Amino acid sequence: MRLLIEEPLFDDQKMVSEKSEDGVIKRLFIHGPFSLSETKNNNGRIYPDTILSREIERFQPLIESGQAIGELDHPDSPKINLKNVSHKIVDLKKEGKNLFIGKAQILDTDSGKQAKSLAEAGVKLGISSRALGSLTNEDKGKIVNDDLHLVTYDIVARPSFSQALMNAIYEAREWNLVGDDYVKTAADPRLSESEREALIAEVKKWRNRYYSVRLQNLLIEGLEQGGQSENG
Repeated sequence: MRLLIEEPLFDDQKMVSEKSEDGVIKRLFIHGPFSLSETKNNNGRIYPDTILSREIERFQPLIESGQAIGELDHPDSPKINLKNVSHKIVDLKKEGKNLFIGKAQILDTDSGKQAKSLAEAGVKLGISSRALGSLTNEDKGKIVNDDLHLVTYDIVARPSFSQALMNAIYEAREWNLVGDDYVKTAADPRLSESEREALIAEVKKWRNRYYSVRLQNLLIEGLEQGGQSENG
């Protein structure tokens, strides 16, 4: 199975705070849509409702026991690193036909404090799922198969580079669930022709954008230095 991450619904997820009578923030939460079924998402994937509902139902005992914890930013492994835990999911329920609404409490850990600081500075944070699973390519999109295993939900910021490249990194390894442990196995390094072409296009796009900005900065620096020389 591959590690599957999703781009969060940033515009629909909100920071919610509980304050004391004197206005001091006691607890901070991220609240909003956590998962969406039967709809092609930004990664081109479609989660069948029966499969996603099953996994979120399986996730409920962790929520009830306070063990549904997540990290600040996605790691490249399904294993949860306790040193990087930033929040715990306190609620996750289905609303309507295909929307799952959740609520995550920011914890007073090092990563939690960092997340809180970012939020207070105006950085847009969101909740993004981390799961293991395989995909079947169909005309309507990449269908998530029945082997889906929801790991947790992590806090992420808007990606600074292409989501397609991020997913290529995360999905580059194969993992097996053995008991309660995640075991990494050798992955098939071969990409399909369409996957290869898509990644090449993404790399070129971001490379060209980087160099365009870099050249502009060099030009500005050169003009500024030239102006200083003339004034000198």
